[in-house]
Amino acid sequence: LKDAGADRFLLRIETTDKELYKIMHPKADFENRKRCLYDLKKLGFETGTGCLIGLPGQSIESLADDILFFKELDADMIGIGPLIPHPHTPLKDCECGNLFLALKVMALTRLLLPDINIPATTAMETLNPHGRIMALQAGANVVMPNFTAEDVRGKYEIYPNKVGVNYDELSKKLSQIGRTISHKKGFRGNSDSPLTLNPSPAGRGKNTNTARYLRKNTTPQEIKFWNFVRNSQFENTKFKRQYPIGKYIVDFVAIQKMLIIELDGGGHNTPEQQKYDKERTEYLTSRGFKILRFWNNDIDNNIEGVFEKISLALRERD
Repeated sequence: LKDAGADRFLLRIETTDKELYKIMHPKADFENRKRCLYDLKKLGFETGTGCLIGLPGQSIESLADDILFFKELDADMIGIGPLIPHPHTPLKDCECGNLFLALKVMALTRLLLPDINIPATTAMETLNPHGRIMALQAGANVVMPNFTAEDVRGKYEIYPNKVGVNYDELSKKLSQIGRTISHKKGFRGNSDSPLTLNPSPAGRGKNTNTARYLRKNTTPQEIKFWNFVRNSQFENTKFKRQYPIGKYIVDFVAIQKMLIIELDGGGHNTPEQQKYDKERTEYLTSRGFKILRFWNNDIDNNIEGVFEKISLALRERD
């Protein structure tokens, strides 16, 4: 497959609890499945794995072990979703997995592996009409539309009542949380990935030094804005200043709200600067950020109005 052009391979471990795995897969061998994942990494595949939330007999401790295994493997993609039993399987009488527990596992996985791809699975939308958006706000950065033809979808029924995806409706929902759809391949950790803030360690290091310099050489308007931010608290929203994101350094950013504040001087009127600003804006918005841009005059003469607009943007992104 690798020689034929395949780049990625998904093999879900399902659970790292050996006893539970033996119950779920009585004819399979856990160690062999684990070895296969490491073999895929050695072959150069972007390797995906994942777990089901809600298997009978599963414990919080085993889920914690699953997350640590993802980190140990250094998986490139993790699929995390609640169990939805199929009526024609041995698990037909089981309850569905807990959606909020699945979201917590997803969030913890994102913290340990910040640059990987994590899909917002259709199972979450099946359990909750807002499940996909909830997943995207808990650490997911990928959606997976079902392109299987309607007349044959029934032949691949993992669970009943699987929801579909309307592209226009999805795009509208994503825009409401400040996300845009990337049309690139989205490999792990490079500039194609919608949630990769700093595509490479080298880029992060270079920009960090520049950011430190800028923090020591701030404009009067930046100082005034920063002091106002720290005194206002903005409903406990934490801002960072002169923060590197990819190849750019933004003036102020609230990471948890994916909101960027830029303060511009008169130099931004030139064609060259306007072109740079356009490229910068496209890059940052493609990664899910909303950008508010103010002139230095706004800070000098109407800072209360500036903060009203920021407060409104923060509420919209709750």
